Amino acid sequence: MISKYENNRMKKIKTKEDALSWLSQKNQNHSYCQYEFIDLTTNKISQEPLLKRYQNYSFAVVVNGDFQMVKDEFEIAVPIYHVKGSCFLPRSIQTLKNGPAIVDKNFHVFDVSHLSTLKYGPISVGLDFSVKAANLSNLEHSPLKVGRDFDVSENEISSLLYLTPEIGGAIFLDSNKITSLEYLPEIVHGDLSVSDNQIKTLKNCSKEVNGNFYCSVNQLKNLQYCPEMIQGCFLFFDNEIDSLEFFPKNIEQDDSALSSFVHQLNSYEKSLESNAGLLKFNIQNMDHLDFTYHLDVRLWFSVHHMEKSIKENLKIYQNLDISYSNPKPFKL
Repeated sequence: MISKYENNRMKKIKTKEDALSWLSQKNQNHSYCQYEFIDLTTNKISQEPLLKRYQNYSFAVVVNGDFQMVKDEFEIAVPIYHVKGSCFLPRSIQTLKNGPAIVDKNFHVFDVSHLSTLKYGPISVGLDFSVKAANLSNLEHSPLKVGRDFDVSENEISSLLYLTPEIGGAIFLDSNKITSLEYLPEIVHGDLSVSDNQIKTLKNCSKEVNGNFYCSVNQLKNLQYCPEMIQGCFLFFDNEIDSLEFFPKNIEQDDSALSSFVHQLNSYEKSLESNAGLLKFNIQNMDHLDFTYHLDVRLWFSVHHMEKSIKENLKIYQNLDISYSNPKPFKL
């Protein structure tokens, strides 16, 4: 049902001249943009189900450039169909109604505590889609396609149902209330971050991550179902993991990612003497780690003060040549 306020607003913004006037005041990039108008009374897009959002208007706007809305505005008063650049909405925005269905570049909304739904959000985003630090409880009305990164971190999302089915880059889901990884794609074409959630198992996790994989600060008890291939850093700080069983064999870390992993191992050092941390790991499965090309990581296990019996069980170090004494390669 349309409120009295919405009716009054639509009566006000009913001509192309009114729309141009509003855009000139509310789009910070107005000077660098050109605008086109689509006649919805004759154009076929008015019949498309996904574009019924414009049913109360006789026209929709195409922005040839960026649309960066001025601060303190809480809604978009002009129906925008297509932004051929990037779309940036202010933290005061409360609804995506009348927002663009198509964004050729980036769609960004950040720190919008009054935004609780993606309804009327874009259907297609050419590059990055980011709605961070909002008040989303679910992913309903997510875009059907995002060309690069998808970021909905710092929300209240509990389920990945309705996650965008086609994402061309990284997926950032940090700091939500996610309990299950169901609906993740099988392959992530960039980083995958699900840290700081309420995840107890990696079941249904992606099988291949073409970037870094972060699952720290959760309730994981083991690494079962973790990705089979990680082409970057794998961090799992602050969980309840007591075994390295199921640790992926295929991690193609560069120097920076490797340093992060060694730093992660160092985080357990304080608890070594109390038989916690790494000493608590199931050493029988340590040969599952394939670090044949990761000298620093193998060195970490061999030089830290672990019990002799444990070292003897580390089959991956049988032929390790340590050419210097008391090495300190872990101050990262």
